Amino acid sequence: MLCDTDHKIGMAYGAAESPKDEYAKRIAYLIDEKGRVAQAHPKVNPQAYPKEQLATL
Repeated sequence: MLCDTDHKIGMAYGAAESPKDEYAKRIAYLIDEKGRVAQAHPKVNPQAYPKEQLATL
């Protein structure tokens, strides 16, 4: 997880369209040990997702 206050990462991954966006979309990606996107989750619940993902790992 990360904090992307300037939306640079969000724009790179399609979660934000502009640095002026108030909020980015709630999208989550699981990045593997080689730096590749292993899973994409286009809509997540920010309260439940971390626990759900940790349980699957």
